[in-house]
Amino acid sequence: MGTARSRWRRATARWRVLPDFVVVGAQKAGTTSLYAYLADHKQVVPASSKELHFFDTCAWEAGPTAYRAHFPLTAHMRIAGWLRRGRVITGEATPYYLYHPLAAERLHAVAPMAKVIILLRDPVERALSHYWHEVRGGREPLPLEEALRAEPSRLRGRERELVAGERPCHHHEHRNFSYQDRGRYARQIARYLALFGTEQVLVLKSEELFADDEGAKARLAAFLGLPELIRPFVAENVGGRGRDDPAHEPIRHMLAASLADDLNDLRTLLGDRFEWRTSARTDASSSSLPG
Repeated sequence: MGTARSRWRRATARWRVLPDFVVVGAQKAGTTSLYAYLADHKQVVPASSKELHFFDTCAWEAGPTAYRAHFPLTAHMRIAGWLRRGRVITGEATPYYLYHPLAAERLHAVAPMAKVIILLRDPVERALSHYWHEVRGGREPLPLEEALRAEPSRLRGRERELVAGERPCHHHEHRNFSYQDRGRYARQIARYLALFGTEQVLVLKSEELFADDEGAKARLAAFLGLPELIRPFVAENVGGRGRDDPAHEPIRHMLAASLADDLNDLRTLLGDRFEWRTSARTDASSSSLPG
């Protein structure tokens, strides 16, 4: 935080609030769209930026006061509530928090009363969207099939290093090349449920929000204590490249088979609502990448 504005935020951090909600992921599941949707609500005051990356980088070492610096002043929230004639809330959205092995514990240590929002997208489509996101960003040099084959070796030992606190504070491979592993949702969600409890964690199906489903919006509004969410939800930046490409069908089958066990665990954890058509294709003969 090097600018004059950032320095002022840090100097006034003790008089600032902690977030009422944090959207923790999943990546490429609509977190950007959801945060924009909430930030546009008259009773939501946004943080200094959408993705703070406080609990998944070395920023964590600066301590809780540094996190507060990203949120509005208590006086600002009170005035906003008075002007808008109702309770106002604030929050952030960093999709790597769901996958990072220490983010849940760190968030709970700083903001134990925060409400946690998790979006889950079909893990097969999420993995493909994630891959093309890395290609567009110039970070992924490998073709799709090779990148998926390389994932286990790229990730080997990275989570252990993060948990052990070894430098650097984050790993490029863990954050950027975790196409399949980020779709193993059950263990990631279990971390948040264990710390925050079911009353403070809301898990939504991304596809329902993308379809502007009234039930999903009603659950979101009730969870955050907001009035009815009337404005249509518009999905942006979720990616759909190659969705209709027949050449990707064998890869989809392989991904579905690879993630099948985790989807069973997810249904045990959250119920049968979390099932996807693409990810249900678990033909055992398609359990490996085409050669």
